[in-house]
Amino acid sequence: KPGLLPFLMRYPNSILIVEDAENIIRDRNQDTFVANQAVSNLLNLSDSLLGDAMHQQIICTFNCDVKSIDSALLRDGRLVVEHKFDKLSVENPRHLCLELGIPGNGKKPGFVIS
Repeated sequence: KPGLLPFLMRYPNSILIVEDAENIIRDRNQDTFVANQAVSNLLNLSDSLLGDAMHQQIICTFNCDVKSIDSALLRDGRLVVEHKFDKLSVENPRHLCLELGIPGNGKKPGFVIS
């Protein structure tokens, strides 16, 4: 959106969180990709003169295979941290319930954090 950049410029040194970012981080060379400027805009915000001036960090959440992400976003120095949330074991929710004082024992196996 045209108003996003002026909005972000008012908040230097901040963190932009893009949830469910599959459509804006997908490989621009894939046949199924609808061409848009999303990847270029992310690169400009993070790794350009604009990015250097704004000092913003970008966190993207997504539910697609890392192989389908545009390779430009995965280059050294651009992807700082990658964390994959796998299915929880039965023990993890039980332990979390105990720690937080939440009633329940996590009987359902295979919880997914999303």
